[in-house]
Amino acid sequence: MVESATTNKNKQQNLQTSQIVSVDLTNNCNSSIVAIGLIFSQLTTIMIERNNKVDIVKNDGIRLGPLSGSHNNRPGSSFRTNSTSPPLVSRKFVGKTIETTINSTVLDNSGLDSTASGHSMLDSQRIKQMKPYFKYSSIISGAIDDFFEGHVCGKSRSGRSTIFFDRILLYFAYIFCCRNLLLAFVEDLEFRGWLGETERARPQRQMVMIFTIWSIFISIVFRHYSRAMNTKYKLSWLEPFDVLRGEQTPHSSGLSLEMTHSWYNFTLYMWRLYFLCSHGATLMVTVFFMGVVRHRWNSFDGSSSEKMWFNVMSCIWAIINVAWTYIASTHAYVSFVYFNSLCYYFRIRFDKVNQDIETIITQRLKANERVAMLHHILVEHNSLCLKVSEYNRFWARYLMSAYFFLIAVICFTMFQAFFTTNFVYIRLIMLIFALISGFFITRISVSAAIMSNMAHVPYRRLIRLSFEKYPVELQIQLRMLIQRTSGPTIGFYCLDVFEITYTTYASILAALGQNFLLIVDFVRSYAEVGKDYSELDISDLNFLTESMFNSTLDVIDEMTGTHISEQLKNTSLLMNMVNT
Repeated sequence: MVESATTNKNKQQNLQTSQIVSVDLTNNCNSSIVAIGLIFSQLTTIMIERNNKVDIVKNDGIRLGPLSGSHNNRPGSSFRTNSTSPPLVSRKFVGKTIETTINSTVLDNSGLDSTASGHSMLDSQRIKQMKPYFKYSSIISGAIDDFFEGHVCGKSRSGRSTIFFDRILLYFAYIFCCRNLLLAFVEDLEFRGWLGETERARPQRQMVMIFTIWSIFISIVFRHYSRAMNTKYKLSWLEPFDVLRGEQTPHSSGLSLEMTHSWYNFTLYMWRLYFLCSHGATLMVTVFFMGVVRHRWNSFDGSSSEKMWFNVMSCIWAIINVAWTYIASTHAYVSFVYFNSLCYYFRIRFDKVNQDIETIITQRLKANERVAMLHHILVEHNSLCLKVSEYNRFWARYLMSAYFFLIAVICFTMFQAFFTTNFVYIRLIMLIFALISGFFITRISVSAAIMSNMAHVPYRRLIRLSFEKYPVELQIQLRMLIQRTSGPTIGFYCLDVFEITYTTYASILAALGQNFLLIVDFVRSYAEVGKDYSELDISDLNFLTESMFNSTLDVIDEMTGTHISEQLKNTSLLMNMVNT
């Protein structure tokens, strides 16, 4: 009995001991699991922080590629990216167990403040003021209207083919250009009568030459717009203007509300100015041709049938000239509005990038905020350069035509206005043509030069940023951006001939000034020679001719050892004696 009691007691003690051990093991396992969980969460937090700092260049599958590589001198071609626009989603950084969001003073990836994000459309009043001018621009090309309406290429809302309409304008430009070229060089009066011009004298010759140069320029521009329907010459540069038309938000184009209003005011001012200039030029040419038709109607010498035929042809061609002037001036002015407005758009966006760089330098930001803003700067500058390069495929050919032909107009009209004998009103018309052409060249050059300078402004600020500590890959991208801002010109080019900067504009002014001085010297020299020749008397001229002839004979006698001059003198004396 005692042994059984002892055995039962030992069993109970063993059972209690096993329970205690199992409880201790369970507690140890639970503590181990908790410890492993804490370690795993800590590692996860560290990896998240590392990804946010080192791999910050990754953004929803979009990765900023190398900012340099190709050495082509075309703008924007010195880098390649997988994205053509900056990402439009905000980024949050997770640190340990707390999510930290970028402050409202720091810009998100679209370049907009949280206080003025630009997510709303442009107000209806501004859209209403701007829309008629965009409709007015469809005169130069139906492709522009189709692009804005978002229809299939070649079809407008009315169902007619805009390609056919554009081709009609193009063929009309070719015909009018050929007509002016024929008038400039053909002398046949009957043939010139069919073309509405029989007189080949001042000031008709000068006006025909002016119209010839402008006709060639506008014909090339018409052809350029007609080719814009192809993929190589697409009208993608019209995309930012959807903001001013109320079709897109400013946020989608990287603009804040303040930037949008500034761009709107500039574009509206340009539209109104060039719209007034276009109609003013049409009115001036209309008055001129009315005076020409009236003068020819009253001064034509010939039979009644010939007079009627000639007057009818003059009236028809005067109407065609006025219509052509309206189309040509509209084409020129609208194109200049688009180009200047586009330059201003890039200018304010590049200026925003420069302000962001200045914010990093001057303000005290957290490490993740500095990295986020620097990444935004890289993406924004990269996307803007890509857009400049893409839009330059269309504008490079247009700008080359404008520079070549408008400079020719300036040279010709300045000579006619200052150095030829013309009526006062003809001199004024020539001077107006020269001033308009010079204004176009100046406006193009200054707008493109300011935009180009704004794209290269970050160079020195980026060098200051390069001394800060950033993740390795971001540091590499920063140095590539420094190389790009110090390299080839970022801006618009005239084909592959030259870039449009202040330097090229100064070279153009120097060339025009030199040409003007050469013309002045030539005209004065010609006038002096003509004056000296008119003052010579006939006896003086005979004496001069005889002296030159005798001196030539004396040289021949010395070289040959003969006496030809003496024999001729004796012969002339004998002839004079016989005559007397």
